[in-house]
Amino acid sequence: MSSEYRFYFNKGNYLWKLKPEIEKYYFAPKILVQFGLVLPYFIPFPEQSMLFYKVNSEEVCHLTFTSIWDKQTIFTGSYKNDGTQVDIKRTRVEVTYAFKKYTNIFDDVDENSLKDPAQDLLTDVFDISLSKVNNVVEAYLAKTKDSKAHKLTKEHFDIALLFRISNGHNYKELTSILFTIHMNAPNISSEYLSHSKTDEIMNYVDVVGDNLNPFVAGNEFMIEARRNFSYGSYRQAIINAQTSVEIFMYNIYREFLKQEGFTSEEISAKSESMRYKSLVKDQFFTRIGGDFDISDYKTRVGEWWAITYQYRNKVVHEGYRPSFSECDEAIYHATDIIEYIVELIYKPENKHKYPNILQYIILNPKEEGD
Repeated sequence: MSSEYRFYFNKGNYLWKLKPEIEKYYFAPKILVQFGLVLPYFIPFPEQSMLFYKVNSEEVCHLTFTSIWDKQTIFTGSYKNDGTQVDIKRTRVEVTYAFKKYTNIFDDVDENSLKDPAQDLLTDVFDISLSKVNNVVEAYLAKTKDSKAHKLTKEHFDIALLFRISNGHNYKELTSILFTIHMNAPNISSEYLSHSKTDEIMNYVDVVGDNLNPFVAGNEFMIEARRNFSYGSYRQAIINAQTSVEIFMYNIYREFLKQEGFTSEEISAKSESMRYKSLVKDQFFTRIGGDFDISDYKTRVGEWWAITYQYRNKVVHEGYRPSFSECDEAIYHATDIIEYIVELIYKPENKHKYPNILQYIILNPKEEGD
């Protein structure tokens, strides 16, 4: 099938309907980029609701909202149940992105030879268009309070989208490209764990069930952070990553106190009254060494404080929406600060002081042999 017929705006209704509107209100389009976004939920706009966005004096983004039926498989849990498919409605947004000036960067380009600057241009078109779609979603949320809808990131879509690039004057196709927007491919691995690894997990069940390891909860938050990151939920990912660090640090502090002979009541009182900033600055270096100066951004602690901790504060207190790279960076430094503390505890001069902590820690330090 020609890629023209994969879009609502094909040659006929583009030349008859959309092109005249672009020319009337903006400019005579020379290049068109089209692609569709199938949202993970349904927005009940009337069919073919449309919206123009003027990006700048030479670019305009047009959005068309339609609905599609999708199949969702429901499993009952039966031993040999293949599942039952039910129809669900989802919203499709068709993006038609028009350029005032002609460019030849798509000449002799296909999905097997896509490279700069064509790849950079399509990335920009996608990012700008998605931001405009999110403006619509945010307005919809503000007016309807529909909890099923949410703002979107590239990870909410499949890994590749069909992009059609055409001449804006006559709709003649220049090229069609299956464009990769992220690398978060579905997990299709069928490899099993070894029997020894499976036994290790099974033997750990009672440890988890009886809450014998105080570091399990913090570890779960970090796993949730990575999962949210892969799903594109960047704000929640940063909150979870920093929460994981705080749980880890307070649990380490309580274990310090336990080793030092304080009673359970004294440990609870000290932990509850300990301000987090004081915990970081004053309670670790006196026991295990290291550099815990949060104002020195050249250290691992300082980098974590300036990035993960501050991003979390911006998210929680200002409603900040972090980018992909900011979220990636925040999770990296959250993981790194935990590994840094583990490395310090594993040093020979600390191992003998806190042996009970070592048996609890799930993470492997970078330099376990130190």
